[in-house]
Amino acid sequence: MTTMTRLEDWAYADNVRDLIAHELVQGHLTLVLGAGVSRAIGLPQWDQLLSGLETDAGVARASKATPWQRADAVRHALGTDARLKEATHAWLYRDVDLVKDSAKPLLLALGAILTSASRTGPTTTITLNYDDVLEQYLEIHGNVVEVDHDARQKVPGGNMVLWHPHGYLPQYDLTRASERIVLDTGSFARIIAHEQWQQLLVSQLRRSFCLFVGLSGDDIHLEKHLATCAEQNSFLETLPRWGIWLTHAKDFDVRRKQLGAHGVHALPFSDYDKYPEFMLGVCQRVAEIRGNRPPASSASLQRRTRT
Repeated sequence: MTTMTRLEDWAYADNVRDLIAHELVQGHLTLVLGAGVSRAIGLPQWDQLLSGLETDAGVARASKATPWQRADAVRHALGTDARLKEATHAWLYRDVDLVKDSAKPLLLALGAILTSASRTGPTTTITLNYDDVLEQYLEIHGNVVEVDHDARQKVPGGNMVLWHPHGYLPQYDLTRASERIVLDTGSFARIIAHEQWQQLLVSQLRRSFCLFVGLSGDDIHLEKHLATCAEQNSFLETLPRWGIWLTHAKDFDVRRKQLGAHGVHALPFSDYDKYPEFMLGVCQRVAEIRGNRPPASSASLQRRTRT
């Protein structure tokens, strides 16, 4: 494997794939997931979710309102955290069918990576989403999954832990939901000031090699932690980057500059549908490393993925 100590080595997707695979085998990989993941597995986009909540709350959408302003108006109209969670839950799972959605390529790829990583030891995944579709998928495939939505750092009893710092709304049992969800400016300010979550997230990110999937790059909460890790992540002692951010080619120039300042490498793809193929390629490389086999060709992987 290329040592990846030079930035020019990071320009090649195969090199990056090999590095992620090696870090996974060593137990160093942490996934950080955003709204793009939920969207790819059948949940509503942010604008669709806000529109549904506005309908329930009886709020007319202002023509030039920002998403934050729309969320604030919804929160004010609904009045309580309980009503906000109930309405969000209803719109979040409105069109979800896990039996049908379990064949979604990104869900398959995430499940494959996490299952592979759990063979080294318990895994920790950070998701900024409310839903539990990934948890359900993992459990269907025999994994024991634990959820932390309140930063209590429970002792893991399973092989996978998923953190939900922005809130948790499971599909079938709202009694297990978080007390609040991060939707409006008030709830966002609370999570920024939540000392336990800040310590927990920084500690995990600082000691991990991270793979970021489905994130826009506009989350101020995550941006704060990226800036901290740009100075403190342990992998920067030997590598020029401490994480990989999957991005669309159209956003690459902006993301390369933004993320590079924080020590994260932006890896561009011509289409979001290419993410699962790349991630499954990581899993294939992991199997080769564990079996002491030479890497298969990219063409071979593509044939396997498409059949």
